Amino acid sequence: GEEPLNQYLQAVTLTAFGWNDLALRFPSVAFGLVEVAALYALGRCAWSRRAGLAAAALCAVSFWPIFYSRLGLRLIALPAIVAVAVWILWQTFPSSVPRGRGRGWGGACMAGTLLGSAIYTYPAARMLPLWMFGYLIYLAAFHRAQLRQRAWTLVLLIVVAGLIAAPLVGYLVAHPQAENRVEQVSGPLDALRQGNLAPLGNYALAAIGMFAFRGGSEWLYNVPGRSIFDPLTVCVFLSGILIALKRWRESRTASVLLWLGVGLVPILLSWPPASTSHAILAQPAAYLLVGLGVDAFVSFIVSIRPRRWFQRSHSGPPGEVARDGRLQSALPVIVIAILVALNAGLTVRDYFGVWNGADPVRWEHQATVTALGRYADAHPELRDMAFAGTAVDYYNPWMKVGLSLTSRRTDGRWFNPARALVWNPSGPMTYLVPFRDPNPVTFNQVTREMFWSSATLTLDARLADGRPLFTAYEIREASALHVQASAGGSRTCDFGARWVLIGYQVRPTEARPGDSIRVLTYWRVTRADDSPLVMFTHLLGPDGKLIAQEDRLDVAPETLHVGDEFVQTHRVVLPGDAQAGTYRVRIGLYSPVTSVRVPVAGGDSVELTPVQVVQ
Repeated sequence: GEEPLNQYLQAVTLTAFGWNDLALRFPSVAFGLVEVAALYALGRCAWSRRAGLAAAALCAVSFWPIFYSRLGLRLIALPAIVAVAVWILWQTFPSSVPRGRGRGWGGACMAGTLLGSAIYTYPAARMLPLWMFGYLIYLAAFHRAQLRQRAWTLVLLIVVAGLIAAPLVGYLVAHPQAENRVEQVSGPLDALRQGNLAPLGNYALAAIGMFAFRGGSEWLYNVPGRSIFDPLTVCVFLSGILIALKRWRESRTASVLLWLGVGLVPILLSWPPASTSHAILAQPAAYLLVGLGVDAFVSFIVSIRPRRWFQRSHSGPPGEVARDGRLQSALPVIVIAILVALNAGLTVRDYFGVWNGADPVRWEHQATVTALGRYADAHPELRDMAFAGTAVDYYNPWMKVGLSLTSRRTDGRWFNPARALVWNPSGPMTYLVPFRDPNPVTFNQVTREMFWSSATLTLDARLADGRPLFTAYEIREASALHVQASAGGSRTCDFGARWVLIGYQVRPTEARPGDSIRVLTYWRVTRADDSPLVMFTHLLGPDGKLIAQEDRLDVAPETLHVGDEFVQTHRVVLPGDAQAGTYRVRIGLYSPVTSVRVPVAGGDSVELTPVQVVQ
């Protein structure tokens, strides 16, 4: 569900610089620097050198671009690539084209390649065709002569962009289910399809307010509620918008306004409101308009000051005239310096202070996982280790990835204690459980009872200020867990000569409509294998039709060792209108990559104890 361009670049830097977090983040750093340089070029090309300098300087020190330039995420690639593409487009399609000048085929190919490549960065890039279409309509309405003179150049640009984007577009058309990330955040769009306009209106207000009043509420991407601009910069930004609207006949100014509007469209159509990540396409346009506002403000200040304020009478000392002239030329630098210093100070306070030290951020950006990895590396005598976490499965593997960037240990098992527990029946095992705020990593009733019957707390690691970091436990003797696993249902099945089902329980075996059925399965690993697996539990009605299911696996198969045992809990819910009768419970394993089930007992699933439903 993620576009791959940034991951390809990360593969290059990880290969070049080694498997570490700096190499993972290096493409983001590079893209952030490219965006700063591109903003200077764009501002200078559209308005003035001063506007470009102000836009670039503020982008270089502000919270929003710095935030995404320091993370190993793909978002920052989009504004950088688009900014460079637009600059090349402006060079290829200047605001006035002298006759006899070349057609700019090379520039069209470069700009088209970049715009097509932007589709491979982040879902917000899907708005680029809307921006291009709107820009062409604008040119056709108000700059027809220019459009006519450069029509074939633009056609070439569009064709090149389409060819570059075609593989991904074609894949998504053929595999719409691959758009799982878009489906996860499309709340307002779903409401709009149902005729409910309220979420769209609320999100539109949030998009407008995020620049001045209240920003996104996710610690993952922001200090909750922090607006993009401070009050002073907001005034400059709004001034830039008003000036741009006044100068809408200038094609480059109009394209920046259109760029800002199109870049904010994803916020209107997706959850959560006022998301700075979903608005990332609008980032360059926003800072360009700030640069335009600074340029206009400085020009206004200079124009309203009587000339005699800067220059004394010609009869005065020549030194005074020179000094006042220097003051006049230094005024733009002073204004920009004040804005830059203000934004830099707020960034240092909010990013390196407030955001960086918050407990939810420590969890979201895996500081606790880093602590686990460092502890594991510092204690090689701990031979068997298990790490507890919530993001450990095939579809959500981020804690495993984070540990691999921090630790050299490759022998630790990963499991989610909310649904699973792993142990080594032949020896002691150390368990590391990271701290999470606001929702701790928790054990469910089954895994909690099993764990605490054998585990002993060995370490409560904390930061210097006393805040919790992680806890360590030891299960020295796992025989009781092995006995409990073997005491379940008597059916023993070998799944693909990889795992053996050694026991199971179905609770309760008599239920009423609407009740929850918990299925416990106990497993032993007989062969190490890196390929991913998912377990399914199906509930079949008296007529043999599937009425409820749950697919998940809360241990990481590639981290398990031969001889390990674990318990997996599933839960299926009887429909409220379920009829009385015998309901069959069926389990199995399959590959999430190929959807092929693992063979077992001559088939692809096994049946457990049935459930009797009574009215």
